[in-house]
Amino acid sequence: MKPSIAPAPQPLTARAPLTALALSSSLWLSACGGGGSGSEPAPAPAPAPAPASLALSGVVAKGAAIGGASVTAKCASGTGTATSAADGSYSLSITAGALPCVLEAVAGSEKLHSATTTSTANITPLTELMVAQMAGQTPATWFSSVAASGLTDAVSAGKVSEAQTAVQGLLSASGIDASKAGDFVSGKLVAANGSNAGNDQDKALDALAGKMSEASMKLADLAETVASSSPAGSSSTATPSSTASPLAPELLLKPAAASCSALRATDYWIINTGVTGGAVEKFKISIDANKQASAVPYTSLDGSTLANTSVALVANGKCRFSSSDGSDLVVAPSGVLVGKNEAGQAFVGVPVQAHTLAELAGDWNGFGSDTAEGSSGGWTFGYGSWTLSASGSTQFTQGCWYDGLSASTCTPIPDSAKALKRPVVMLADGSFTTSSAPGESGGPWLERTFVYRSGQGDYFAIGANVQTPNSKGDGSVSYATKRRTLSLPVVGPANSNWNVYWNWATGNSSTPIDVNTHTIQSVDSAANSFVRLSGLAGEATHPETLWLNKPFSGFWQRDQASAVPTSDGKTTFVRAGVFLKAGSGISVVLQPYQDANRPARIVLSVAQPG
Repeated sequence: MKPSIAPAPQPLTARAPLTALALSSSLWLSACGGGGSGSEPAPAPAPAPAPASLALSGVVAKGAAIGGASVTAKCASGTGTATSAADGSYSLSITAGALPCVLEAVAGSEKLHSATTTSTANITPLTELMVAQMAGQTPATWFSSVAASGLTDAVSAGKVSEAQTAVQGLLSASGIDASKAGDFVSGKLVAANGSNAGNDQDKALDALAGKMSEASMKLADLAETVASSSPAGSSSTATPSSTASPLAPELLLKPAAASCSALRATDYWIINTGVTGGAVEKFKISIDANKQASAVPYTSLDGSTLANTSVALVANGKCRFSSSDGSDLVVAPSGVLVGKNEAGQAFVGVPVQAHTLAELAGDWNGFGSDTAEGSSGGWTFGYGSWTLSASGSTQFTQGCWYDGLSASTCTPIPDSAKALKRPVVMLADGSFTTSSAPGESGGPWLERTFVYRSGQGDYFAIGANVQTPNSKGDGSVSYATKRRTLSLPVVGPANSNWNVYWNWATGNSSTPIDVNTHTIQSVDSAANSFVRLSGLAGEATHPETLWLNKPFSGFWQRDQASAVPTSDGKTTFVRAGVFLKAGSGISVVLQPYQDANRPARIVLSVAQPG
């Protein structure tokens, strides 16, 4: 009960003794307890309700049901185990459990994983790929290392959905129709077992198994490549996975040429150098039943070249091909194409992929060319770094230009150029356009850029000017890569590269494709540099020093040097160069003007297969 009259406060000069106040308070509390005289004992507290149990269930399958699998669930609160039945079904209960959960099913030497924000969790090769995409790590590694306290952030409904969408795209690009499969995790899965046929999700699992069998691909290797190429696993500061396939995961499930496992049946975007109009082409690599790359149907982005003309590809060694129309091309381990066409123009091709602006946002390094303004005409070219914003603009942060083909000094770009924000628009085919800023000198112009993300998470972009005030393009081209932290190489291993050369002025070169060898001789971690022995295959070698993160972060730099001793007792001249390390077997080298016999040029360097 509540007292009707509060006791009067005691004067400061005549405060009641503390013991009296305490006694008064205890009596007041006793009187408010509703117990009358206080002689009756207080009622016993009601028993606490039993903790609720979290029930999880699903199906373990890889096409056929997997019975007898040991299933372990790790949740935001609680863990549990179960064994799958003959039809692959399982159920488990976790006292005081709380979603989300990650799960692992073990059957012999095989492990499959899943993640869920609901009470249903199928565990299949599809969920294995989903977890790899979401975590950016191999599923087994992630399952063993992720803490329960981090699951709420790591496994959300949105992330599970996004990862499933990405895997759906992988399946579609690989020729697998999984449109009726439903939700990989919580959708109904009836796995084939005994005389029982599977449902649509089970058929998608069968199709995936068939594609992997045709490509001699193991699920663990495919999952590792999915993880490495996922945006969750490929950050601007991360080192690419060296064990994942350089090929994008969707290419791993496509037919390969007999003489080159990196050449797969897929669509390519091609940039031709030195072309004013028609610089961009799209064509399809076809692999026949005998695993021969037999034809390339051409189409042109702007319709200026002949469409649907097929040319035969003939193997000229491992991952090098000649075409019936006179082209010579090589294939990087990542599947990127580099070569010279029948007109002697250098070209670069990247597999067609889907991308989003949010995924591509970040810092980029690259090379670019442009027609010189003013009465002098000619060309300018340079290198630099820029930021692509998720809001849809690109802006230089640093860089320099060689103001003319005979310039040997790179002039820093002015602050006025750094202040320009050029609009970026993503297109439905995964490419994007960059246009001149409002009021920018030399505009309006439009560049089309095509991006490829390799299986090791590297981004390589090629672009061409496709619109100027007076034409369908002025021949300008660009190469770029999303910036990564570069690591010093290891002493000892030798490697060989094909080199395709082209002149900035024309895009052409009479120099045939050659092979260069490199052996790392020493590493200086304090100077962030290394020395390698370099030379044309079968010829004398010479030492050259390269510095990492010069002239800017993410680049390599080689300084000009004269009278460099060679292994045959002579000397040679080493050209200066800035290296754009695109990763996965691709480097682009800008060599500025040296003299009349050594003009400004680009070297497209492609790693030969081991």
